[in-house]
Amino acid sequence: MKLIEKLISITPEKKVRELVIGLGWTVVLSKYAGMAMTYKSNEEPRNIESLHEIDTRKLAELLKSWNFLEASIGLAAINSTIPPPKSYKVANALDLAFQESKDKTVTMVGYFPGYVDKFMKKARHFYVLELNQNVLNTSKNILFSFAAEEVIPKSDIVILTATTIINKSIERLLQLSKSAKVYLVGPSSPLTDVLFDYGIDVIGGVMVKDEEKLVRAIKNGLHFPFSDYMRRQVLEEVVIEN
Repeated sequence: MKLIEKLISITPEKKVRELVIGLGWTVVLSKYAGMAMTYKSNEEPRNIESLHEIDTRKLAELLKSWNFLEASIGLAAINSTIPPPKSYKVANALDLAFQESKDKTVTMVGYFPGYVDKFMKKARHFYVLELNQNVLNTSKNILFSFAAEEVIPKSDIVILTATTIINKSIERLLQLSKSAKVYLVGPSSPLTDVLFDYGIDVIGGVMVKDEEKLVRAIKNGLHFPFSDYMRRQVLEEVVIEN
């Protein structure tokens, strides 16, 4: 079973208490609160007037959609049904990957400001793979994502943004990462150990401390979920490991 199909299959039918699609992030409240990055699309979601009336299992099916805004809703719905992990550490997964990066070849799929320069200085070889052409810089090995076929197989550590689940690239990226230690990172990350069966070694995501403040922040246009305020009052960064 493919990773996306597995995530949908473990999603129970729960009543959706609230659905908010913000400029930067989407949140679904059901049994818990689940987030996913709002992936921009030229199309609005189908049945937009009644999405909040659909249970979490039906919303989860949207993760299959090639309308990535719908897929964002699907992933947020899945995350809203995943219980807090029984065993975890309070940490930022990117910090853990950075600690292991000395003398290693590291590939980061997705541009994480604040970490790129740090990895460049510590890793033996460091690559960033990006879809956003505005940040590409071949002299610094910030490359278009198609370079994955060349650089990932020779990497010791691969860091995947969880938005690769939304855009469906994760299956191929994991195939290319079989000889690497794989980190899945970001607030969109499902904190479930079923992902360990697919070659992911470390998952870094968030647990929501205050649903009301999270919903308010997203409605107000939240883009950067790890500000001092968000870390202090709204979200807790956590890591689970295989």
